[in-house]
Amino acid sequence: MIFQFVYLYMNPFGHDISVIKGISFLAIMGVILMAFMSLFKPWMLSVNIVDNKISQVTEFVGEIVIDINLLDFDLSTYDHLGLKLVTTEGNTLILHDHLFKKSDLLRLVEYIQLTRN
Repeated sequence: MIFQFVYLYMNPFGHDISVIKGISFLAIMGVILMAFMSLFKPWMLSVNIVDNKISQVTEFVGEIVIDINLLDFDLSTYDHLGLKLVTTEGNTLILHDHLFKKSDLLRLVEYIQLTRN
């Protein structure tokens, strides 16, 4: 949207109506796509535990994997924002409370506590 406004007000070559319509169409489609992505974001994210490894699949189909045995339990915390996992190497994985169910995060915390003991 910002590009569209910059183009309309800063274009030194004049305005062709077909170019304005094309840019407007692309801007509207981009906004609609971003809205759909934000609506379905909670269903695109997942956290799994397999073989003492916590893996999170991101909305861009990437995967973050943290080994539970390498967690720094002093720096890893669970608070009102969610679960923050920090490894001994300094890598961080933050599982926000507004993206994941609180019961799932508590189950993950419980599993980590069991493996810690």
